[in-house]
Amino acid sequence: MARKTLDTLQAENPQGGPHENSHDSQHRLEARNVEVGYGDNLVIKGLNCAIPPASMGSIVGPNGCGKSTFLKSLARLLPARSGQVLLDGQAISSLPTKRVAQILGILPQAPAVPEGITVEELVSRGRHPHHGIFGGWNPQDDAAVDEALELTGMTSFSSTEVDSLSGGQRQRAWIALSLAQQTDILLLDEPTTYLDMTYQLEVLDLLAELNVARGTTIVMVLHDLSLAARYSDWILAVKDGTAAAMGKPSEVITEEFVRSVFNLESHVGMDPVTHTPVVTPLERHCLAAARNQAKS
Repeated sequence: MARKTLDTLQAENPQGGPHENSHDSQHRLEARNVEVGYGDNLVIKGLNCAIPPASMGSIVGPNGCGKSTFLKSLARLLPARSGQVLLDGQAISSLPTKRVAQILGILPQAPAVPEGITVEELVSRGRHPHHGIFGGWNPQDDAAVDEALELTGMTSFSSTEVDSLSGGQRQRAWIALSLAQQTDILLLDEPTTYLDMTYQLEVLDLLAELNVARGTTIVMVLHDLSLAARYSDWILAVKDGTAAAMGKPSEVITEEFVRSVFNLESHVGMDPVTHTPVVTPLERHCLAAARNQAKS
């Protein structure tokens, strides 16, 4: 994905544009004893989590444990049955929708795409929270959309209908929408879905650059524990709707953790490049082991 970095774009545009309000996020997002569910099914059961401002972290856990449900509750997409989600110390449910959208953005899993919409039209929707009742489109909006398309490598697809994109291209278009919104807190549910290894790293690098250059608080749901460790200040592990652990990757991701949370026997070593935990399943989880077992 050919794109410019945040530093390059800022060097090209030193007089302002979408960077002129860059600052370390001091907004605080916290869950206090939150319970969330669907119908009679309680999915999140009294979960507590204080997200450090201007940090980058990952929510991990087995399928069906409530990761995506919890992320939606943080974004006010799902109301808490009990407990509270607090934004800057106030119940997020009591804040005006527009105010929340100016501070907090979310990229959900498999979002619905309006029929016939182009990439540029989709990304432009990220600017809606910044317009007043009588506010029209302005040069800052153009700059924000252009930058988001450039950062995600989607500029050449700006006139392409989203429906015609590949899964990976579509994912990058939605990430561009989130970037155009220019919120201080960004929640992403499996942002590397549909992406090959190179694009996964490109997207995570981009999010890391946003965190470093702008102080954007990044919260991601990820399945790959090694990638989560590589790109996170902190890890929140969810199991059966509760917090199984939260802390630095080196503190959380251990062989006992992988066994208890994922029911998987593994070896946890250290990445020689990043010095972060790397999870390797034991040797019986491989093709050679299956063939050996079939012969015995």
